[in-house]
Amino acid sequence: VMYPRIVAPLALESPAAVAAVTTAQNLRQTAICALMKSEDFDSDVLTMSDIHAFGVEMAVSRVINMPDGTQNAFAQGRRRVEIMALQPNGDMMLALCRVVEEKLSASRKVKATMQVVSNLFRRLVELNDSVPEEVLFFILNAETPGHLADMVASSMSISLDQRQRILQITDESRRLDAVSKLLAEELKVLE
Repeated sequence: VMYPRIVAPLALESPAAVAAVTTAQNLRQTAICALMKSEDFDSDVLTMSDIHAFGVEMAVSRVINMPDGTQNAFAQGRRRVEIMALQPNGDMMLALCRVVEEKLSASRKVKATMQVVSNLFRRLVELNDSVPEEVLFFILNAETPGHLADMVASSMSISLDQRQRILQITDESRRLDAVSKLLAEELKVLE
């Protein structure tokens, strides 16, 4: 699961994914990243019932050929989208999407929660060697509760379902609260 404003590698696990990312890159357009509902997808035709309707518009910076023959893309999430329809287009799918507006919150309570989440994440970095310290710099400088929540969620060891649930929360303060709870749970396990 990709989040807005986050740069991340993306495994291109199907010919359609390679075609979509390559086409977007060649045309200097964006692509849509959406989580499949099942890891056992084996059909030739992708339908709306096969994917989660919430995804992320992403800009692809480069595609890398891996030694094992697979391909990965480095991409930056742009914004949350709701996928309204899918349409076959050659060897890939086109998605008709609407941009999902996020509900911004700026109360004292939200600012206090941002500080708590930043401090909890600092503790996570101290306890977990798999989270690079450089990520902490970006976390501590997040300007909105939504961006903070997305950065923390993208850095945590949580399930794909949990990541998808976080992606679907459009109210920034509710998303930050949800990430705060997941972060506290992860810290309990590490401590």
